[in-house]
Amino acid sequence: MVAPVTAYQYSRFAAGLHGSRDVWVLPAQGYAPGEALPDSPEAAAARQAEAVLAAIGDKPLTLVGYSSGGWQAHLLAAVLAEAGAPPRALVLLDSPETPDENLALAMVATSCRLMRDFPDVPVDADQLTATAHYGRLFDGWRPAPAAEAPRTLFVAAAEHDPALLLGAGRPTWPLPHEAVEVPGTHVSLLDGDADTTARAVHTWLLER
Repeated sequence: MVAPVTAYQYSRFAAGLHGSRDVWVLPAQGYAPGEALPDSPEAAAARQAEAVLAAIGDKPLTLVGYSSGGWQAHLLAAVLAEAGAPPRALVLLDSPETPDENLALAMVATSCRLMRDFPDVPVDADQLTATAHYGRLFDGWRPAPAAEAPRTLFVAAAEHDPALLLGAGRPTWPLPHEAVEVPGTHVSLLDGDADTTARAVHTWLLER
């Protein structure tokens, strides 16, 4: 799984939607220097919901979560629904199920590999610390069905890289969803193949 995800990593995805859709990146709490870390996944989702409602209100919204960010997007969708502003759709970009143990170690190890292989992606010590913290928060977590679940699209990378996902199988999502496969790997979905990923998401939304 890939973490941390920064606004920079969504830049190519956003460029692929330029002129078609507005794209807002919602940072995870605790990744900025000196920012407090949440004490639970639900607390993080509640904080993000406050930011979304303050910025967008009840305007039509699609939530997009990449890799482990899909877990937080799933929780955020439930909080927004409870607040009376449910998202129109939820898009999960190759979001895996959480492993049974050692999630924090897995997330940090993967981040370190990304820092080595993609030196242009800015990652600092504060972000790595936050990544380990989120790994502990989500260790053993599983997505639960929501009373008012949005229509969900799972975007799967055509090429599987077990080394990147620390030996895990292909990412899957256990709750009801529609699926589309796009070219590339888990990493290239938002990198070299980001334009194709963006077009696939845009097409799916248009059809609905």
